[in-house]
Amino acid sequence: TQPRGEFTLVIEGNRKVNKPELTPDIEQQLHHMRQSGLTAKETVARVASETGLSKKELYQAWLRIS
Repeated sequence: TQPRGEFTLVIEGNRKVNKPELTPDIEQQLHHMRQSGLTAKETVARVASETGLSKKELYQAWLRIS
């Protein structure tokens, strides 16, 4: 008999993407931005857009350096 209904064909699985990591250089950048008077929100948003790191991870680093 003929197959009935729907079926899914998986050609290739999800590839693991290299996640950016929080480096000492990035922590130093956070520190300098904090010293220059930027708020946590401004700093985290800028660094997240530049590095691809999550805002949550950057905010946690921000709190550690305070």
